[in-house]
Amino acid sequence: AGAVLATSLLDNDADRWATNHQSDNWNQVGKVANAVPYVLALGTGVLATGLAGEPAAATAKTSLTAAAYALGLNAVTKFAAGRARPLDEMGSGHWDGFSSSAAQSSFASNHMALAFALVTPFAQQYDKPWLYALASTTALGRIQNREHWASDAVAGALMGYAIGSLVSEQQLGRKRGMRMSATPQSIQASWSF
Repeated sequence: AGAVLATSLLDNDADRWATNHQSDNWNQVGKVANAVPYVLALGTGVLATGLAGEPAAATAKTSLTAAAYALGLNAVTKFAAGRARPLDEMGSGHWDGFSSSAAQSSFASNHMALAFALVTPFAQQYDKPWLYALASTTALGRIQNREHWASDAVAGALMGYAIGSLVSEQQLGRKRGMRMSATPQSIQASWSF
């Protein structure tokens, strides 16, 4: 929460930067950055088939599970928050949760939640922290396209990281920590000490 609040102090400056960087070159950079989560999802899906061996397939399945949880939780978050996007020109302080348009809310970034949920199991299980830098490039596209405030990107990244970490711990069979499960009728979470 502290990181999101601290980043919110930069929301208007980041949007001013985005407004001033709407050239063809910057738009192309934005498109490439926006595609990162989809490329990650595609690559993870390929790895889940077992093409690179069973350990990679197991991690990929964990990664895809984390991504599904992150997108589900973020859908609820978006509806509850109802934050206006920079493109709406209503300002970073406009929140209208639980309304008909709230599902298209800016807070938090689905792209960032997806990217971080996908890379976290791989980064942790294979000790590849550079994957977080790859996932972070998504923020450039979301901010440059004026789809999200900087704090939305940070919130999405933290959500994806947290869920990716929790699901990774659960899939590794560790007894301590949080366990999550979902069915069509419920979502359950428990914490073991």
